[in-house]
Amino acid sequence: MRTQTNLNEISYRCLACALITLLFMAHTAHWLHIPTLQRMENILYDLRLRTTVVVSMPILCSNTED
Repeated sequence: MRTQTNLNEISYRCLACALITLLFMAHTAHWLHIPTLQRMENILYDLRLRTTVVVSMPILCSNTED
């Protein structure tokens, strides 16, 4: 009976993982709107822009002519 319990538990975990994956895929395909994910994407995009601008600014400033 223990084997049957383990199989059921594994089946539920696989089903849960598949559902979560489908949710993310639907959000990516714009079939489903998940506001929290959109906010996280926007925050990460802004962070990426801020880090690349900070890194590139000294290069832009050092190329000034005297």
